[in-house]
Amino acid sequence: MSDPEAVAAAHEITDNLLEWREDRERIADERRINEQAYFVLAWGQLEADIDEACKGVIGEGRRNADWRIGARRACSENLRMSFRNRLALVSEEGSDDRNLIMELYKVRNRIAHGTFLSEGIDVSGIIQDFFRIRLSLVRE
Repeated sequence: MSDPEAVAAAHEITDNLLEWREDRERIADERRINEQAYFVLAWGQLEADIDEACKGVIGEGRRNADWRIGARRACSENLRMSFRNRLALVSEEGSDDRNLIMELYKVRNRIAHGTFLSEGIDVSGIIQDFFRIRLSLVRE
């Protein structure tokens, strides 16, 4: 189980410590690195929650003879499916949450593949979004 509150609290502590540093020019870069690191950590926890919910949906579907053949059934045959397909199993198509997740997935990919973002990330706000999203995931 993920703990977004702990991630948010740890981010706030380190961000506050960086605020007290003397070198203002360098602190901006350090804060962006800190934000991006905590964003990726929070993302990993959300992705673990999505995977857990996906396993629940697949397990329920396999137990239910009436589970309709369709996108959910097709995606469920292989637990190594793409992130987009796993998300499709546990969130509503076209929902604001799914759209937000896919936009943030692009950010996650940029960071995870070595891009240092020049813009800041509102880690506390995003963690609150992740917390709300994880509570809305379809689990069976």
